[in-house]
Amino acid sequence: MSSAHLGHHRGSDGVHSRVAQWLGLPKPISSGRSAIWAFAVFPEGHGFPNECRQYLYKGIKGLFVPVNKSDVYWAVVHKTSTSDSQDAEQILEEVINNMARNFPDDFLTVVKQSDSSTIRRAPLLLRAPWDNLFCQAHWCNVTVAGDALQPMTPDMAQGGCTSLEDAVVLARDVFSETEISESGFAGYLRERQWRTACLTGSAYLAGWALQDDKPILNRLMGGFIQKIFHTFVSPRIWRYAICYDCGNLTTAMQKKSA
Repeated sequence: MSSAHLGHHRGSDGVHSRVAQWLGLPKPISSGRSAIWAFAVFPEGHGFPNECRQYLYKGIKGLFVPVNKSDVYWAVVHKTSTSDSQDAEQILEEVINNMARNFPDDFLTVVKQSDSSTIRRAPLLLRAPWDNLFCQAHWCNVTVAGDALQPMTPDMAQGGCTSLEDAVVLARDVFSETEISESGFAGYLRERQWRTACLTGSAYLAGWALQDDKPILNRLMGGFIQKIFHTFVSPRIWRYAICYDCGNLTTAMQKKSA
């Protein structure tokens, strides 16, 4: 892909971004976990309240949330294995008979109603926080945003929110200039790099704390994880994620039109 083809390009083309590759950003790395997700269909209605339910058993995390009166989204996060199948029927059987067999009946009821055409499995990837801090993520008027910039695990449910933040900050910094220039793109990345690095690292840490594949560490750090992490560390991480104001575009647009 040549610079002529990119033009004033803002790459928001996902985890495997071609624009990020063109810029020379390191490829996302594996978190060691994978996710399975699908939609369950209840033609006569599911009857579940409009809330997200989450379950955790021996390092396997499950959740489901109604989308409307007949459809329910569900997901399972598990440790990645080289034997992980991509066949929908095998995945469904694995979830029902193995991963979620100790989950409440409601979860299994949802899974058994899955539309097999929607079942997916993929590894959970992230960009190392130090890559967010120290790697060049723009060239002239080319940059990246969203998952193309900071892919992260879903443990803090901040991926989509962070992408929206990127969009606001990028638009504000670019439109604050009298014309689109490299300085606007550079300012956008300066403002975003520490926040995205912290969120990416925090999401990974939150997921790591729930994994049950650390038999020795479980004995040594069980008290830390239960008493220290969940009591002191986790609330601070959530406050950092939520208590953030990315500003608005009104002032920038007024300045641009003046």
